[in-house]
Amino acid sequence: EKIEIEDCEEGGGTVKTLICGEGKSYRALAVILATGTKPRMLHVPNELDFAGKSISWCAICDGAKYRDKSVIVIGGGNSAVEESIYLAEMAERVTVVTMLDLTADPIACDKLKALPNVEVYEWFDIKEFLPGEVFTGLRAVSSKTGEEITVRGDGAFEYIGLQPVTESFAGLGILESHGYIETNERMETAVPGIFGAGDANSKLLRQIVTACSDGAVAAQSAAAYKKKCMG
Repeated sequence: EKIEIEDCEEGGGTVKTLICGEGKSYRALAVILATGTKPRMLHVPNELDFAGKSISWCAICDGAKYRDKSVIVIGGGNSAVEESIYLAEMAERVTVVTMLDLTADPIACDKLKALPNVEVYEWFDIKEFLPGEVFTGLRAVSSKTGEEITVRGDGAFEYIGLQPVTESFAGLGILESHGYIETNERMETAVPGIFGAGDANSKLLRQIVTACSDGAVAAQSAAAYKKKCMG
């Protein structure tokens, strides 16, 4: 998808054309971008082969299928640690691999490390998921010592952050350095008639309540912009 901007034949605004897949397109004076975020991936060999199957991003959704099995959790932040504790209640073994050290809440980290069926590898870079028709684990190398390890498991959960779904808007001049949409308090971007709302916006807190607030403000601003353009 992408957005094209052209001069408006009526009024003082610009027409935005949203070009979608399958040859579909939509034209409007005002556009609200609320594309959200997606889980960040490692981009290592064989990851895509297992993504959405043996590699997941939601332990609450998919954790039950690893009851009495071995599972790998990748990441060291709050989400990774909390989900590892959750998985340890049902899985036979949980192995946590993080590229740095554990950065989650210290109390949660202590609780995780105290669990008898949890093993933690810190400062290990993931090099690949082991190839094959069935997921069997991953290969990682210590960034401190160069030690190479093979971590076995029946599946993996990745918690290495989120990234905004804004690639299609890169040429509009509305994104900050990390790819999030820059807006003011009225949810206006640098392009008149284009507004941002929700998790794709550059902001401090990303929750349902803040996304709803963004959407309400953006809708009001978009309506006011259209009214101004139409005279």
